[in-house]
Amino acid sequence: MSRKKANVKLVRLTDKGREQFILDNQEAFRYGALEEFGGMRDGMFRFRKVMNQ
Repeated sequence: MSRKKANVKLVRLTDKGREQFILDNQEAFRYGALEEFGGMRDGMFRFRKVMNQ
């Protein structure tokens, strides 16, 4: 099996980019949790947006 080398460049997130990254990850976690555990039984998945921590 041959592998191609990836050309990856890491760059620091801007403040706006950081906030969007956090929100996107929270949304992905919420989606995964709801898919895995199903529904909002007993208010189990009440999320709030957490920023600047």
